Amino acid sequence: MILTNNYDNKEFKFLMHWLAALYQTPGINLLTNVWLLGEVEGLGKGTIVTIMGYVLGREFVGKLNQTEIEGGWNDHLVGKQLIEINEFDTSGKMSPKAWGLWIKSHTIEPEFKVRQRNTTSYYVPHIGNFIITGNTVDQRIADKNDRRNQFIQTSGDLWWTTFATKLQLSFLIPAPERVAAGFAYILDHVQVDHNLIKRAFVNEIRTNIVSNNKNVVEEWLDSDDSLIGRGFLTATKCFEEYFTDWYKKSATGSRETVTKTTW
Repeated sequence: MILTNNYDNKEFKFLMHWLAALYQTPGINLLTNVWLLGEVEGLGKGTIVTIMGYVLGREFVGKLNQTEIEGGWNDHLVGKQLIEINEFDTSGKMSPKAWGLWIKSHTIEPEFKVRQRNTTSYYVPHIGNFIITGNTVDQRIADKNDRRNQFIQTSGDLWWTTFATKLQLSFLIPAPERVAAGFAYILDHVQVDHNLIKRAFVNEIRTNIVSNNKNVVEEWLDSDDSLIGRGFLTATKCFEEYFTDWYKKSATGSRETVTKTTW
Protein backbone atom coordinates (compact mmCIF):
# COMPACT_ATOMS: atom_id res chain seq x y z
CA MET A 1 0.00 0.00 0.00
CA ILE A 2 1.35 3.41 -0.97
CA LEU A 3 0.80 6.30 1.44
CA THR A 4 1.03 9.95 0.56
CA ASN A 5 4.56 11.34 0.70
CA ASN A 6 3.39 14.40 2.65
CA TYR A 7 3.65 12.48 5.91
CA ASP A 8 6.64 12.06 8.22
CA ASN A 9 6.02 8.27 8.41
CA LYS A 10 4.07 8.47 11.66
CA GLU A 11 1.03 7.16 9.79
CA PHE A 12 3.07 4.24 8.42
CA LYS A 13 4.38 3.49 11.91
CA PHE A 14 0.87 3.58 13.36
CA LEU A 15 -0.41 1.17 10.70
CA MET A 16 2.47 -1.28 11.07
CA HIS A 17 2.29 -1.31 14.86
CA TRP A 18 -1.49 -1.66 14.70
CA LEU A 19 -1.23 -4.70 12.40
CA ALA A 20 1.64 -6.16 14.41
CA ALA A 21 -0.42 -5.96 17.60
CA LEU A 22 -3.16 -8.01 15.94
CA TYR A 23 -0.64 -10.64 14.85
CA GLN A 24 1.27 -10.82 18.11
CA THR A 25 -1.76 -10.77 20.43
CA PRO A 26 -4.67 -12.79 18.98
CA GLY A 27 -8.02 -11.68 20.37
CA ILE A 28 -6.90 -8.17 21.32
CA ASN A 29 -9.31 -5.31 20.74
CA LEU A 30 -7.18 -2.23 20.10
CA LEU A 31 -10.19 0.11 20.43
CA THR A 32 -8.95 2.21 17.52
CA ASN A 33 -9.98 2.04 13.87
CA VAL A 34 -7.79 2.60 10.82
CA TRP A 35 -9.17 4.52 7.84
CA LEU A 36 -7.27 4.17 4.55
CA LEU A 37 -8.63 6.84 2.24
CA GLY A 38 -7.57 8.06 -1.20
CA GLU A 39 -9.19 9.01 -4.49
CA VAL A 40 -6.68 7.03 -6.57
CA GLU A 41 -7.54 3.35 -6.93
CA GLY A 42 -5.11 0.44 -7.23
CA LEU A 43 -2.70 1.41 -4.46
CA GLY A 44 -3.30 -1.57 -2.21
CA LYS A 45 -5.87 -0.36 0.32
CA GLY A 46 -7.67 -3.68 0.00
CA THR A 47 -4.54 -5.71 -0.62
CA ILE A 48 -3.30 -5.17 2.92
CA VAL A 49 -6.46 -6.85 4.20
CA THR A 50 -6.00 -9.73 1.75
CA ILE A 51 -2.47 -10.32 3.01
CA MET A 52 -3.63 -10.14 6.63
CA GLY A 53 -6.16 -12.84 5.77
CA TYR A 54 -3.27 -15.19 5.06
CA VAL A 55 -1.32 -13.96 8.10
CA LEU A 56 -4.13 -14.27 10.67
CA GLY A 57 -6.09 -17.03 8.98
CA ARG A 58 -8.94 -16.40 6.59
CA GLU A 59 -11.55 -17.56 9.09
CA PHE A 60 -10.50 -14.69 11.38
CA VAL A 61 -10.76 -11.94 8.75
CA GLY A 62 -14.11 -10.62 7.55
CA LYS A 63 -15.34 -8.16 4.99
CA LEU A 64 -18.65 -6.37 4.75
CA ASN A 65 -20.20 -3.53 2.82
CA GLN A 66 -22.63 -0.78 3.73
CA THR A 67 -25.65 -2.71 2.54
CA GLU A 68 -24.93 -5.46 5.06
CA ILE A 69 -24.35 -2.94 7.83
CA GLU A 70 -27.50 -0.97 7.06
CA GLY A 71 -29.46 -4.24 7.09
CA GLY A 72 -28.76 -4.46 10.82
CA TRP A 73 -27.45 -8.04 10.91
CA ASN A 74 -23.96 -8.44 12.33
CA ASP A 75 -23.67 -12.07 13.42
CA HIS A 76 -21.12 -12.66 10.66
CA LEU A 77 -18.67 -10.55 12.71
CA VAL A 78 -18.52 -13.04 15.59
CA GLY A 79 -15.03 -14.50 15.88
CA LYS A 80 -13.48 -12.11 13.37
CA GLN A 81 -10.24 -10.46 14.44
CA LEU A 82 -9.92 -8.09 11.48
CA ILE A 83 -12.87 -6.65 9.57
CA GLU A 84 -12.76 -4.47 6.48
CA ILE A 85 -15.48 -1.99 5.61
CA ASN A 86 -14.94 -1.27 1.93
CA GLU A 87 -15.78 2.00 0.19
CA PHE A 88 -17.29 3.61 3.28
CA ASP A 89 -19.54 6.52 2.34
CA THR A 90 -21.67 8.54 4.75
CA SER A 91 -23.99 9.77 1.99
CA GLY A 92 -25.96 6.50 1.99
CA LYS A 93 -29.11 5.56 3.93
CA MET A 94 -27.66 6.37 7.34
CA SER A 95 -26.71 9.87 8.46
CA PRO A 96 -23.18 10.70 9.66
CA LYS A 97 -24.54 10.81 13.21
CA ALA A 98 -26.04 7.35 12.82
CA TRP A 99 -22.78 6.02 11.42
CA GLY A 100 -20.92 7.56 14.33
CA LEU A 101 -23.14 5.70 16.77
CA TRP A 102 -22.73 2.47 14.80
CA ILE A 103 -18.95 2.77 14.73
CA LYS A 104 -18.83 3.37 18.47
CA SER A 105 -21.07 0.41 19.32
CA HIS A 106 -19.47 -1.99 16.85
CA THR A 107 -15.80 -1.09 16.76
CA ILE A 108 -14.51 0.49 19.96
CA GLU A 109 -16.40 -1.22 22.77
CA PRO A 110 -15.15 -4.31 24.67
CA GLU A 111 -18.46 -6.05 23.93
CA PHE A 112 -20.93 -5.77 21.11
CA LYS A 113 -24.53 -6.83 20.69
CA VAL A 114 -25.02 -9.58 18.14
CA ARG A 115 -28.13 -9.37 15.99
CA GLN A 116 -29.13 -12.49 14.09
CA ARG A 117 -32.31 -13.28 12.20
CA ASN A 118 -34.88 -15.25 14.17
CA THR A 119 -32.68 -15.20 17.28
CA THR A 120 -32.70 -13.13 20.45
CA SER A 121 -29.86 -10.62 20.56
CA TYR A 122 -26.90 -11.42 22.80
CA TYR A 123 -23.52 -9.97 23.78
CA VAL A 124 -20.08 -11.41 23.08
CA PRO A 125 -16.52 -10.22 23.81
CA HIS A 126 -15.44 -7.92 21.00
CA ILE A 127 -12.23 -9.09 19.34
CA GLY A 128 -12.86 -7.34 16.02
CA ASN A 129 -10.62 -4.54 14.75
CA PHE A 130 -11.77 -2.47 11.82
CA ILE A 131 -10.04 -1.14 8.71
CA ILE A 132 -12.25 1.20 6.71
CA THR A 133 -11.14 1.74 3.10
CA GLY A 134 -12.56 4.09 0.53
CA ASN A 135 -11.99 6.52 -2.32
CA THR A 136 -13.98 9.31 -0.64
CA VAL A 137 -11.50 11.35 1.38
CA ASP A 138 -14.02 13.84 2.81
CA GLN A 139 -15.73 11.56 5.32
CA ARG A 140 -18.60 13.05 7.33
CA ILE A 141 -17.91 11.08 10.47
CA ALA A 142 -15.23 12.60 12.71
CA ASP A 143 -15.52 15.32 15.32
CA LYS A 144 -12.77 17.30 17.00
CA ASN A 145 -12.98 15.23 20.21
CA ASP A 146 -12.72 11.84 18.54
CA ARG A 147 -9.49 9.94 19.19
CA ARG A 148 -10.55 6.45 18.13
CA ASN A 149 -10.40 6.81 14.35
CA GLN A 150 -6.98 7.14 12.74
CA PHE A 151 -7.27 8.59 9.25
CA ILE A 152 -4.48 7.78 6.78
CA GLN A 153 -4.45 9.15 3.24
CA THR A 154 -2.98 7.11 0.42
CA SER A 155 -0.88 8.62 -2.34
CA GLY A 156 -2.42 10.62 -5.17
CA ASP A 157 0.54 9.93 -7.48
CA LEU A 158 -0.63 7.76 -10.40
CA TRP A 159 2.92 6.43 -10.89
CA TRP A 160 2.47 4.34 -7.77
CA THR A 161 -0.56 2.63 -9.30
CA THR A 162 1.68 1.09 -11.97
CA PHE A 163 4.24 0.17 -9.31
CA ALA A 164 1.62 -1.49 -7.10
CA THR A 165 0.20 -3.41 -10.06
CA LYS A 166 3.64 -4.80 -10.89
CA LEU A 167 4.06 -5.95 -7.30
CA GLN A 168 0.70 -7.68 -7.46
CA LEU A 169 1.48 -9.47 -10.73
CA SER A 170 5.04 -10.39 -9.78
CA PHE A 171 4.58 -11.53 -6.19
CA LEU A 172 1.13 -11.49 -4.61
CA ILE A 173 -0.88 -13.25 -7.30
CA PRO A 174 1.61 -16.07 -8.06
CA ALA A 175 2.73 -16.66 -4.45
CA PRO A 176 0.38 -15.09 -1.85
CA GLU A 177 1.47 -17.48 0.90
CA ARG A 178 5.12 -16.52 0.49
CA VAL A 179 4.27 -12.81 0.56
CA ALA A 180 2.17 -13.34 3.69
CA ALA A 181 4.95 -15.35 5.34
CA GLY A 182 7.41 -12.54 4.74
CA PHE A 183 4.97 -9.95 6.05
CA ALA A 184 4.25 -12.08 9.12
CA TYR A 185 7.99 -12.22 9.82
CA ILE A 186 8.14 -8.42 9.71
CA LEU A 187 5.12 -8.04 12.00
CA ASP A 188 6.57 -10.54 14.45
CA HIS A 189 9.69 -8.39 14.86
CA VAL A 190 7.88 -5.10 15.46
CA GLN A 191 8.22 -3.91 19.04
CA VAL A 192 4.67 -2.64 19.34
CA ASP A 193 4.23 0.82 20.81
CA HIS A 194 0.82 0.42 22.45
CA ASN A 195 0.82 4.04 23.59
CA LEU A 196 0.99 5.07 19.94
CA ILE A 197 -1.87 2.93 18.67
CA LYS A 198 -4.28 3.27 21.59
CA ARG A 199 -5.21 6.81 20.56
CA ALA A 200 -5.52 8.42 17.12
CA PHE A 201 -3.33 11.45 16.50
CA VAL A 202 -4.09 14.61 14.57
CA ASN A 203 -2.78 14.87 11.02
CA GLU A 204 -3.66 16.86 7.90
CA ILE A 205 -6.43 14.60 6.61
CA ARG A 206 -8.07 14.43 10.03
CA THR A 207 -7.91 18.21 10.40
CA ASN A 208 -9.58 18.65 7.00
CA ILE A 209 -12.30 16.12 7.79
CA VAL A 210 -13.11 17.70 11.16
CA SER A 211 -13.13 21.17 9.60
CA ASN A 212 -15.53 20.06 6.87
CA ASN A 213 -17.83 18.51 9.48
CA LYS A 214 -18.31 21.74 11.41
CA ASN A 215 -21.70 23.40 11.25
CA VAL A 216 -21.82 27.10 10.50
CA VAL A 217 -22.09 28.15 14.16
CA GLU A 218 -19.03 26.07 15.05
CA GLU A 219 -17.15 27.75 12.20
CA TRP A 220 -18.06 31.13 13.67
CA LEU A 221 -17.04 30.21 17.22
CA ASP A 222 -13.69 28.87 15.98
CA SER A 223 -12.99 31.86 13.75
CA ASP A 224 -10.68 34.72 14.70
CA ASP A 225 -13.59 37.13 14.27
CA SER A 226 -16.07 35.55 16.67
CA LEU A 227 -14.85 37.53 19.72
CA ILE A 228 -16.55 34.87 21.82
CA GLY A 229 -14.45 33.19 24.48
CA ARG A 230 -15.02 30.95 27.49
CA GLY A 231 -16.98 32.82 30.17
CA PHE A 232 -18.27 35.46 27.75
CA LEU A 233 -21.77 36.46 28.83
CA THR A 234 -24.32 38.53 26.92
CA ALA A 235 -27.93 38.39 25.80
CA THR A 236 -28.93 35.74 23.25
CA LYS A 237 -30.05 38.52 20.91
CA CYS A 238 -26.54 39.97 21.00
CA PHE A 239 -25.00 36.58 20.23
CA GLU A 240 -27.28 36.29 17.22
CA GLU A 241 -26.35 39.78 16.02
CA TYR A 242 -22.63 39.01 16.33
CA PHE A 243 -23.11 35.80 14.39
CA THR A 244 -25.27 37.40 11.68
CA ASP A 245 -22.72 40.15 11.11
CA TRP A 246 -19.89 37.57 10.79
CA TYR A 247 -21.99 35.34 8.57
CA LYS A 248 -22.74 38.10 6.05
CA LYS A 249 -19.04 38.90 5.70
CA SER A 250 -17.68 35.34 5.62
CA ALA A 251 -17.26 32.93 2.73
CA THR A 252 -19.65 30.59 4.51
CA GLY A 253 -22.50 32.96 3.84
CA SER A 254 -22.17 32.43 0.11
CA ARG A 255 -22.58 28.64 0.26
CA GLU A 256 -24.94 27.92 3.16
CA THR A 257 -28.26 29.34 4.29
CA VAL A 258 -28.96 29.57 8.01
CA THR A 259 -32.47 30.29 9.24
CA LYS A 260 -33.38 31.75 12.61
CA THR A 261 -34.63 28.32 13.67
CA THR A 262 -31.29 26.73 12.79
CA TRP A 263 -29.47 29.42 14.77
